[in-house]
Amino acid sequence: MWAGRDKWERIETGYLRTLTRLKGKVAKLIGADVDEAVLENPVVDEAVTLRIGASYPFEAGSIDLITSWATLEHIANAEETAREIERILKPGGWFCAWTPNKWGYVGMGARLIPNALHQKLLGFFAPKRDEVDTFRLPTA
Repeated sequence: MWAGRDKWERIETGYLRTLTRLKGKVAKLIGADVDEAVLENPVVDEAVTLRIGASYPFEAGSIDLITSWATLEHIANAEETAREIERILKPGGWFCAWTPNKWGYVGMGARLIPNALHQKLLGFFAPKRDEVDTFRLPTA
């Protein structure tokens, strides 16, 4: 599973792009995300929009590999998400995730600054960041 609008396809090059691009290397690449931007992702075979609080629209034991890059720290109900991941993974399937260090400078700073100021300060700290890459969670 791969999601978002595929920012990495636009910025990765060489070995890292070869390593992270899965389309054509697997039988079917599904992009699943709570943001409808996933529907614009050009490097997935199928795009699915997930609803927060709802079961994932996949059969039990139907997914070989799930990848998650910098998303777990945004999930409000970790237990629910873990149950869904466990439900849809095939026996022996893999869940591979990366999340920022909670105790690193960015993680600590993000927790110290009130959420209402995050958007305003993002322009200061990351002036070259594309607005299109700033995802906002939909309301439930």
